[in-house]
Amino acid sequence: MTSHRGGPEDRPHRWRSAAVGVGLTGLVAASFVSCEDNPDHRAICTDPQTQQRVDDDLCDDSDDDYHGHGGGFYWYYLRAGSNAPAVGDRYSTSGGTYDSSSLSGSVKRGGVDTHGGSIKRGGFGGVHFSGS
Repeated sequence: MTSHRGGPEDRPHRWRSAAVGVGLTGLVAASFVSCEDNPDHRAICTDPQTQQRVDDDLCDDSDDDYHGHGGGFYWYYLRAGSNAPAVGDRYSTSGGTYDSSSLSGSVKRGGVDTHGGSIKRGGFGGVHFSGS
């Protein structure tokens, strides 16, 4: 009688470790995406002369902040939890700022629902908007 020790082909596969590694990698990647999609401040494109929200396409990311004079369209920064007006509606200048250098935390320009509503910071998975 010969004894059989079993070679590598006889050993069970250890997929569990690989699955944990892949799952952990996905979780870490999701946390980075979540930070980008979950900013402390969101910017809407505005016309400061009329205090109306306009389409995001009218603002340029390279534009300077609005300093109380001149025409054009500028980003207006709102904190998560604020109410954003719909495109075409007026906004209150007491709810945010044109000065991006005064902000702390993460900022994202544009992407706020065109119908307006509350800018809510989501948990894992991003910012959520609810209509007004």
